[in-house]
Amino acid sequence: MVERALDADERVQLQVFRAATEPNAPLYAAVPWPSSGSSSNGPAEAEKEMVAAANETDRLRQAKLACDEDREIAEERQRAVLVSPAYRDAKSLGEIEERLVADVAQLERAEHRLREAEIHRNEAVAARDQADHVRVGAWLDQVRTTGLARRLAHEHEGDAVSRVLDTLSAIWASNGRLRLAVLAAEVTGDSHGLDRGKPAGTLAVHALSWLSEQTFPRDALDWRRTWSEAGVACDDLSCDVLVLNLPGHADQPLRLTLRQALSWQPGPVVHGVVYVTENPAIVAGAADQLTDRPPTMVCLDGIPSTAALVVLDGLTGAGWAALYHGDFDWRGLAIAGVLARKVPAAKPWRFGAPDYLKALERGLGTVALRAA
Repeated sequence: MVERALDADERVQLQVFRAATEPNAPLYAAVPWPSSGSSSNGPAEAEKEMVAAANETDRLRQAKLACDEDREIAEERQRAVLVSPAYRDAKSLGEIEERLVADVAQLERAEHRLREAEIHRNEAVAARDQADHVRVGAWLDQVRTTGLARRLAHEHEGDAVSRVLDTLSAIWASNGRLRLAVLAAEVTGDSHGLDRGKPAGTLAVHALSWLSEQTFPRDALDWRRTWSEAGVACDDLSCDVLVLNLPGHADQPLRLTLRQALSWQPGPVVHGVVYVTENPAIVAGAADQLTDRPPTMVCLDGIPSTAALVVLDGLTGAGWAALYHGDFDWRGLAIAGVLARKVPAAKPWRFGAPDYLKALERGLGTVALRAA
């Protein structure tokens, strides 16, 4: 087969064909020029025509790619718009576009308001922090002027006050999910360093009460509540209460921890009666002898624990009547006084003056009443 050299027209056609059929092929592929004896219009003229044709082909290819890309974007936007219920009732693409423009403008305004709100929040936090510093300074003056810190910590007054300031800083920097033992270990090096009765613990609770304009806690429940309102959880496992036939639990005596009591709900039963006693033996006797229908009972086992008060608050809040009976001695009367103050809905049951006199006649009372 005899090969011949391509003339200028054939070279241009070959270049255009390659550009159209091979998208990744170089536009200026090497094509042999005809020999000097071949007939043509001259290499310079042919090269100009080839370059012009290649450039036009490249322009058309880029235009096609851009058109395809625009079509894909438009289709994607159309699918997204049609998915949204807010645009399904649009009668034309123009109406959809108008709604989109309005929504984008509304979104930008919302983002602007959000940024402004964030700025205001940061300013408010800064102002609150400044106010807290001022109030803490006033508290420091108060405990030093009254001598409270020295009476509690003696020669360790400065160390105890420093621990309180560290405690307040840790509380304010937290997300409200602290545990007292962990907090105490961090600021005092002792997990019991902020317990009730410890100098730093007493001063910390005094500071929290003073800063929140509350009275100093009178008992364990108020103590726990003060910490809780500051975002610090006290020990909720060692504190418990003995109950019998409590709604939602088996009709057998069991002990609920404070954690369980806090998550317990009395249920839909209303107008029930819960009998409150101070002696666990009464609960055991009721469980043994009243097996068919054991009463609902709460045993205080001494001064009411936080767990006991939580359970009684839940029952009385749901409409239950709380009836208390205790021993006729100083301790029994003290328990009745605490219960009356903490659970106002609780009423004495066979625990009045006539009942006391009968018990005294039988030799059961240990508190002798004196005639006026």
